Amino acid sequence: MTDWSGGSMSVTPVPDEPGRTRGLPALKRGRWATVRATLTGLACVGLATPIAFQPHAKVAGPGAGPPPYVPASGAYLGIVPNFNLNATFEQQALAFERKMSRQLGLVAIYLNWGQVPPMRSLDPLEDKGALPLINMNCGPSDSSIAAGLHDHELVILANALRSYGAPVLFRWFWEMNLPNANGHAACLGTTNQGATYIAAFQHIWTVFRQVGASNVSFVWCPSDSANAAHKTDLYFYPGNRYVDWIGADIYDRPTITSTFAQQFGPFYSYWAGVAPKKPFVIAETGAVGSPAQVLWLHQIESALTVKLPGSSATPFSHIHAVSYVNAIALANYILKDGTPGFDQFSKMAHSRYFSVYVKPEV
Repeated sequence: MTDWSGGSMSVTPVPDEPGRTRGLPALKRGRWATVRATLTGLACVGLATPIAFQPHAKVAGPGAGPPPYVPASGAYLGIVPNFNLNATFEQQALAFERKMSRQLGLVAIYLNWGQVPPMRSLDPLEDKGALPLINMNCGPSDSSIAAGLHDHELVILANALRSYGAPVLFRWFWEMNLPNANGHAACLGTTNQGATYIAAFQHIWTVFRQVGASNVSFVWCPSDSANAAHKTDLYFYPGNRYVDWIGADIYDRPTITSTFAQQFGPFYSYWAGVAPKKPFVIAETGAVGSPAQVLWLHQIESALTVKLPGSSATPFSHIHAVSYVNAIALANYILKDGTPGFDQFSKMAHSRYFSVYVKPEV
């Protein structure tokens, strides 16, 4: 069963492989003043750790600008903000930032098929550097998507993300390798599930490229849970041309005693071999209860930051984003303010390694 249904948001619908930027692009005249002023303001509130802003200009017009920056080292750190049902997702994310005295590097939003993300609601977060991770469930059957029967919805979505004018991660139909999860069987169909899923994924990618949504990077994301199928084979893989980021959903489980590195190692090794130049994102993770949260988050932090003996590399050097499910899904993963679990996440957010942000020109 999938760990996160995402919950629907009340949103009213509105009528060649992309390259990834590695390294800091030249700053336009005047942009450094904006970034410097932002850094100065943050220093005044006690954020002493250097912040790795990656400037991107919002683009108005037919071009949508570059895709999300992939740092040579470091990772975006963020949350699924769904811990207070009486507040909007952006209100929750901003409140979480205030509690940490630190901005988030990533904010994840979940949508049903046909919904258009409220991108303007992201402005307060984006202005401080948060990268949106837009998650859309599978919706109609994969075969009907591949046949072009839902291109109207796809064009509306692609245009909305393109018009946003800043980098976006987009994840469609995650955990497709859990066919018994809610709604997945209807999407996958009964025969040729892998081939049909691949055709649908490639078709969505093609529509986005035809619309000109160059600012959108596609995340392909199976489950790495113990009972997931096809975790380390090509059955569901759309191909390197169509995938920008390799994703995985992996949660701490009380019945599993192995560490994060031990659990994730086989998946990571396989896909780093298949797609050696692709960045990875832990698109969903979580643990239940403060003691488990401290241990699990510490294991993730160590796996990403502690170098191998006699090497300048870490065991998981391609992981460049981590999204914690700060919500109640199959279990209560919420990081409660004032607990060691929350403090561990905050400690990570304040570290240099997890200080990667996307900062557009204002």
